[in-house]
Parts: sequence; structure tokens; C-alpha cells
Amino acid sequence: MLHELEALDKPQPWLVIPAYAALGEYDKAFEWLHHVVEEHNVVLWLIRIAPIFDELRRDPRWAELMVHLEREEQNPAY
Repeated sequence: MLHELEALDKPQPWLVIPAYAALGEYDKAFEWLHHVVEEHNVVLWLIRIAPIFDELRRDPRWAELMVHLEREEQNPAY
């Protein structure tokens, strides 16, 4: 099913990221999270609070991603 979601012309991160997170495929989930941050996708607010992402938020990569996001928010040319 995930392969089908990714194969769509415009895959929706709010579908793909939770699926990978639920399966414990954190590397793939973080790949998608990086896309969300780069695109300034509004789904990021959901990822910051939804319980399904608790495991991702405990991962050290989450803190790195948030530092990157904060830098971008403070300096859009970053």
C-alpha cells in the first residue's frame, strides 16, 4: 500500500508519514518529514502534536529537524 501512495503523482505526506511511523519505518518517515519541512507543508503542525508521531518525536533526528525548521522560520533565506 505504501508503494502505491508514494507512486501517486502527488503523494500526500499526511498519509505516507503516519503509515511509515506506524510500521516502525522511521528512516522512511524522516525522509518524508524532510520533504514536509522543505516544502513548508502545513501538515507539519499535525506532526508536531498528533500522538501517532510520539516515537518520531523521541528520535534524535526530530530535534535536528526542528532546529533546521526554526532556522528557516527565523531566516527564510537559510
